Formats: sequence, structure tokens, C-alpha cells
Amino acid sequence: MKTVRVYRADTIAAASHMKNVLAQYEITAEIRNDCLLSLAGSIPIGESLVELWVKALDFRRATDLVKATLDPVHSEKIKIWVCENCSEEVEEYFAVCWSCGAISN
Repeated sequence: MKTVRVYRADTIAAASHMKNVLAQYEITAEIRNDCLLSLAGSIPIGESLVELWVKALDFRRATDLVKATLDPVHSEKIKIWVCENCSEEVEEYFAVCWSCGAISN
């Protein structure tokens, strides 16, 4: 079965964490280059990074999960409320309308 790299980390802990995240969604991942980290500086840094590899069939789902784990704020759709005073659309984490200063309900 063909495998592809889905994640690169500068620590074994970060790669292991991401492997555990993928395992929660029943995606099997393999950590590679974990022994090369000690050679950083002797070999190019890109070659010494710890890598996480998955089956090619799982690549898209794994990539989405990695992105969502690394940046959870942007992976979720931002909810919007509409100001009753001026009808401006305001992101949910603001309690006051940026346009007119009205407080959300």
C-alpha cells in the first residue's frame, strides 16, 4: 500500500500527538525519521524533521485533521450575529457591534 507524508514536526512529542489525533479517527499513521533528530545541524534541518506518514487513501482526511488540530479557530466556521440597531453582521466573539456600538442580545 502506498504511503504519503502528511505532517512534519520538530519534536517527537508533536508527531506522536498528531499520530494520536489521527488514531482517534481510525487513521493509522507511522512516525519516521525519529532517530534523525539528534543529527540536526550535521544534516540539513529538513532531513532531520520527524515525519508522519499515512496510507494514500487516508491522505485527504488526515490532512484536514492535521490542519484542524494545528489551527482550530480557522477550521471552524465563524458564526455571525446581526445587529438589531444597524443590521451590520458581526462575528460571534464580539459582544458589541463594531459599526454602531450596540450590545448583542
